[in-house]
Amino acid sequence: RWFHHPLFRRDITGMTGDDRPSGTTCMTPDDPMMRFFSTEYLQEALARYKPALIEPDQLDVNLPPGWDRIVMDYLFRNKDSYVRFDSEIVGGVQFYIRKDLLGR
Repeated sequence: RWFHHPLFRRDITGMTGDDRPSGTTCMTPDDPMMRFFSTEYLQEALARYKPALIEPDQLDVNLPPGWDRIVMDYLFRNKDSYVRFDSEIVGGVQFYIRKDLLGR
């Protein structure tokens, strides 16, 4: 059904992507967009909304600096709320899906 498509789900969490070297190097410290790359921004978002899906693969490459540690710490502290699935497409990659979303 279309309303289960990720584009229409209310519980989906989008995250700021980044690259190496970090895209923040082309911004000035007072740039309003810098807040979206801060570790505080991520910590506040995780405190407000539990992500529906967490994919730890390459967090140190695809997220702003320091976010990988915050996400992995969050996952460790909330491990009872998630179920691990091994990717059937990419070997060695795992996904964690919130338990309350299974069976919908």
